[in-house]
Amino acid sequence: MRSVGNGSVQSQASYRRSLRYAEAIAGGVEPLASRLHVSPVKLLSWSAGWEKIPDSAFLAAVDVICGASEDELNRARGYHPSDGQPGRE
Repeated sequence: MRSVGNGSVQSQASYRRSLRYAEAIAGGVEPLASRLHVSPVKLLSWSAGWEKIPDSAFLAAVDVICGASEDELNRARGYHPSDGQPGRE
């Protein structure tokens, strides 16, 4: 089996998608940054692709996704990253 390294463009794009989904589940940048024990600025830098996402941060984001409650998943469906708040209907 071939391993895809953290440095590849494809793996970083997957890492960014996972971070954004974890952000939606957590309820925004600040709550996710707190759960990952990083600054919101660092999280935004990773999400924007300005810095490579460490494997440990990616795996922590996957833990957030896998541990999401039904309420968190429902909130994530209406999340708009531009304002960092759940969607309004």
